[in-house]
Amino acid sequence: MIPLFNYPDLQRRFCEGFTFYPFKALEQYSGFIYKNYTREDHMPNVLDHYSREYEFNDVQAQKLLRKLQQKDIPVTGELLFKLQLSSRQLEERFRSLKRSSAIHRQLLETMDTYHRLLAVYQHNVQERIAVQLSVVPDENEDDPCNIVSVLHIQQVQDVVREFLQSTEVMAIYLKECVAGKRRFAKLILTVEETDNLQELVSLTAQVRSLQDRNFCMLEEWKQQVVLFERRHTMN
Repeated sequence: MIPLFNYPDLQRRFCEGFTFYPFKALEQYSGFIYKNYTREDHMPNVLDHYSREYEFNDVQAQKLLRKLQQKDIPVTGELLFKLQLSSRQLEERFRSLKRSSAIHRQLLETMDTYHRLLAVYQHNVQERIAVQLSVVPDENEDDPCNIVSVLHIQQVQDVVREFLQSTEVMAIYLKECVAGKRRFAKLILTVEETDNLQELVSLTAQVRSLQDRNFCMLEEWKQQVVLFERRHTMN
């Protein structure tokens, strides 16, 4: 909520840095304090236009936050649960076999490695970004616009890109496993296990698609920040 200032406060804030108040007839509009030189200078319209320059930051933040909360984090959580459950079931059956092949150990190790990677990504990236985006700016801050930097967005994109690469490797591995490719010739799965792995393939594809979309949203946000910075440099 934007505070409403009395007239002495308006003068003090507008004339900050002066030892006296050289400006009079000050007015407040939303979060702006301005000098009104004519009765019909349409300053509110000008200030509304100026405010819209900063709206993209809030719009992009809210879009990404909603997506993380409603789609990314729930789907990632489901994949984490299904990975752990399938891994435990496979491990129990493999232990009951008289002879366990190297492909059994490789499958379990691959699933465990990706599970740990996914858990870290959810906690350190998805959930942390969601918390940062949901923080309400302090209304007393000197700069209420809080424009996100290009560098910050690029850093997040780099993390998303690395995760996408790992997810692509996992997706291919699971697909080949379900399809019974040559390197999985010694892996005999039950119908239930095959169905479970197929579900993991589907969930992995969903996670990958969501992260692809995040990367594109971040790229759009970054380009808007670049444009914003260029305009202000020119001004």
